[in-house]
Amino acid sequence: MTFLKPNKWNDFSKLFRFDRLALSSAVRTVAAALVPLIIARLLGQGNFGLLMALAGLNVSRTDPGGPYRAKAQAMTLAILGVALSAFVATWASTAGWWAVPLVFVWGFAGGLAGGFGNTSAIVSFAFVQIFVITVGLPGGGPEAAPEHFLACLIGGLWAMVLSLWLWPLVPYRPIRESVADYYQAISKYIEEICRFSQDGKASEALTKNRSAAFEARHRATGFLISSRASRQGGSRLSRNLLTLTVNGGELFDNALRLAHELEIATGHSQYEQVRPQVEKVSRELTAITARISLLVRTGGGDMALENLEQAIAEFSDKVTGIRQQSVNLEADYASIVDFRNTVYAFENMAGIVRTATEIARDLEETAPPPRPAYPEIQFENRRFSKTLDTLRDNLTINSLIFRHALRLGLLTALAVTLYLALDLTHGYWITLTVVVILKPDFGGTFKRTYYRVIGTVVGGIVGAVLAATIHFDPLIYLLMAVLGVLAFAQLPSNYGLFVVLLTPFVILLIDLSQPGNWEVALIRILNTVVGGLLALAASYVFLPGWQRRFLPEQLGRTIGANRVYFGEVMAVYLGRELNPVRLLKARENANIETANAETAFQLLLSEPKRQQANVPHFYALVTYNRHFLDSMTTMAAHLPQFSGQHRLAGLDNYVARIITILEQLEGSVRRGEHPGQPPALEDSVRAVQAAMRKLSSSRIAELKDNLAGPPDTSNRQAIFDFAAVTRVMERLSQDISMMFREQNQVNPEE
Repeated sequence: MTFLKPNKWNDFSKLFRFDRLALSSAVRTVAAALVPLIIARLLGQGNFGLLMALAGLNVSRTDPGGPYRAKAQAMTLAILGVALSAFVATWASTAGWWAVPLVFVWGFAGGLAGGFGNTSAIVSFAFVQIFVITVGLPGGGPEAAPEHFLACLIGGLWAMVLSLWLWPLVPYRPIRESVADYYQAISKYIEEICRFSQDGKASEALTKNRSAAFEARHRATGFLISSRASRQGGSRLSRNLLTLTVNGGELFDNALRLAHELEIATGHSQYEQVRPQVEKVSRELTAITARISLLVRTGGGDMALENLEQAIAEFSDKVTGIRQQSVNLEADYASIVDFRNTVYAFENMAGIVRTATEIARDLEETAPPPRPAYPEIQFENRRFSKTLDTLRDNLTINSLIFRHALRLGLLTALAVTLYLALDLTHGYWITLTVVVILKPDFGGTFKRTYYRVIGTVVGGIVGAVLAATIHFDPLIYLLMAVLGVLAFAQLPSNYGLFVVLLTPFVILLIDLSQPGNWEVALIRILNTVVGGLLALAASYVFLPGWQRRFLPEQLGRTIGANRVYFGEVMAVYLGRELNPVRLLKARENANIETANAETAFQLLLSEPKRQQANVPHFYALVTYNRHFLDSMTTMAAHLPQFSGQHRLAGLDNYVARIITILEQLEGSVRRGEHPGQPPALEDSVRAVQAAMRKLSSSRIAELKDNLAGPPDTSNRQAIFDFAAVTRVMERLSQDISMMFREQNQVNPEE
């Protein structure tokens, strides 16, 4: 396991490459803690300032990002929860052993609240963290509870002011940032596709950038939904940002289609003739998409698309030249069709970026755009009933969330019992370590324990040296500011380095009230090790949630979501009118469930070897589901150009067979059963391919008779309509057969 990133220590500068948003968030977090602390100390209210700093630090970390309204709601809840937690914990801190059941209640409730989404998880984490710290601080009791409540209230409000002060000035800034990040992620994905076109090999970076683009789309869509759900219609800027997000989705889907087209095209011997044109178009698309991101982020500016259009025209002319110079049109026709479909993919992407550019040039003044291809989502006010349903579903021992909440409550209570019985100095660090590193899964807990313990040892040594040698308060404040900003800027990407930098920050914070007390670093190291060992042991032996038990259910949901998406896409090719909303929901659900399966498999790999099972087979099932999803996205991206005027013989039977087979496979995977041999698909595939060959033969005859100017006939349109379908049919059938084979090798007893 690598502790610090990157692996090459001689390139130290890479350790401190900050994301701009992470850096600005780190500055706000440190300001939320240090400013009230310094002011309170100057006024002689050190303990009051410490509580304000802790509250500011925790409330600042509950900022979920996204629209200001969502940030305000989350942080307001955090302020009230943190202040209430401090009040109750301060009152209980002198109640002796009565503090133990209260800690259990707070830990259990906090763990259970984590099942209601990411915002609930980070807010509940702040509640629990403040509670376990305050219950262990000296100077508590009922008489100090109101003062601590007030300190946390003021500190939390100050943190919220820092996060929201730009709301009246630039109300749509977070949404603009999310849309800009989406286009930037698409740009990086297209760039990787360009590299793929150079060597014909799919890289790990291509998969990574595809996942990053999907996450950016999910985030941008979520920001817009939460922003527009509270207002009827929204502003002109909001509508333009919505259209940009929809266009980005179409661009991303067409990028997936492009990757698939190039995977096929690079297999033809004539590809070397068109490689320079493909690479030129890809580079232009990459640059333009990145430029759109910049326009959305900053506003204003202009951009020319002539180079892109010229590059696509050159590619199209090159394909035409290959066709005209072909001496054996029957042999070369398949490669010509594939090259032409790559041209169509590029042309479609160029049209999308052209529309996006027109809107991004001046978001504020641009007239309202046409209604997006995918109608806006209708919002239902069912939050309370949905919350009750979620709570009811998780109140069972079979729930991963319930087991985690119970484990967290019992372990925090045990930690408090331990440091009360042994009268340990700063014993609350044991409880705090448990809260921070205990995760619902063993793999996550093990990883956090590793980083937390090693990072605390390294950072503790640094902190001890600083505490022993520096006694000038202004210099301590400066060091804390630098260490804090560096630490919290690393939190999103490098938890190990975050802990290394945070530990001396905390030690210096304590040193302000106890100057020169470097021994506190050793106490923190010891208590962190104890807390880490407790969390690790509990995660392994107490109601563990091994992924080998849950992954089959998740894989079943993934297969089911892909089956629904397949049905929605193929229904249009069979003649049903396109329903954009249903298609959008099916696509998003398939993407989410596929991503969930990939995450679950990674968690499986992080668990002890003896608890792993069927790893190669689960990996294959996850991989083939991703292949299947990408193939479906390729066909879905073609639907806007589908004429709907033709039918392909045998396609209806093929679709029905695929759906039936996937239903069978889904049930077998969920139950952990062997599905047996996959039902034969060869006959239905051959029937569709025969119909396509008939169309191709007719088209080849037309081309031979009209080499100078090929006619635009119904055969040409039919081939264009169904080429995407027939090219992926064999791949879909192969993916399904391989999933059957892998599931047949799964050992249900492992």
